[in-house]
Amino acid sequence: MFTKLLADDVNFPKSLKCAKLVTKIYLAGNYTAADENALAVIGSRKASKYGKDVVRDLVGPLVKQGITIVSGLADGIDSEAQELALQLGGRTLGVLGYGFSYIKDDPQYELMKQIIHSGQGAVISPFNHFQRPTKLTFINRNKLIAGLAKGVLVVEASQKSGTFYTVEAALDQEKPVYAVPGSIYSYLSRGTHQLIREGAGIVEKSQDLTIF
Repeated sequence: MFTKLLADDVNFPKSLKCAKLVTKIYLAGNYTAADENALAVIGSRKASKYGKDVVRDLVGPLVKQGITIVSGLADGIDSEAQELALQLGGRTLGVLGYGFSYIKDDPQYELMKQIIHSGQGAVISPFNHFQRPTKLTFINRNKLIAGLAKGVLVVEASQKSGTFYTVEAALDQEKPVYAVPGSIYSYLSRGTHQLIREGAGIVEKSQDLTIF
């Protein structure tokens, strides 16, 4: 079902090789040179209608431009962005926070199967087959999400959101971080507004993502 790739393999993602984050990955599906032109789209697991609309209106045009969407296969913003990429005929990479033996226990297993069998992307794990999911494995997963992309876009996040691990990883890798502003009345805007105050690029339209 999956292939083991070492860092010296010709098919190993160049972005991960440059970042020196891992020496091996496990991959199901297909990874292509086009996937080097990728954006990480992350956010709350409790995405609001506003957040879902943002994904459609901002991420949709990027997918149509041929940009690969990278995310963590989680409920909410992550899966919204990855499902949209598939629906529009684009590409997406999903990164696991555990070994492949546990994918059938994941609520997003059907999405993973669709990515793998569609020919429109890959599911990737940096962990050995029987690695259980833990808080630390998901933190390490987030480093790969940032590593596979040219930049990170945050759509909806609370102040204590797990998305901040991915943001920190992107900053450590000297990659740009962008955030979408939201309602002042929503707790899901507090994290994104904090990022904007701290210097994240504000995104109101897809053209604001100046890395593409």
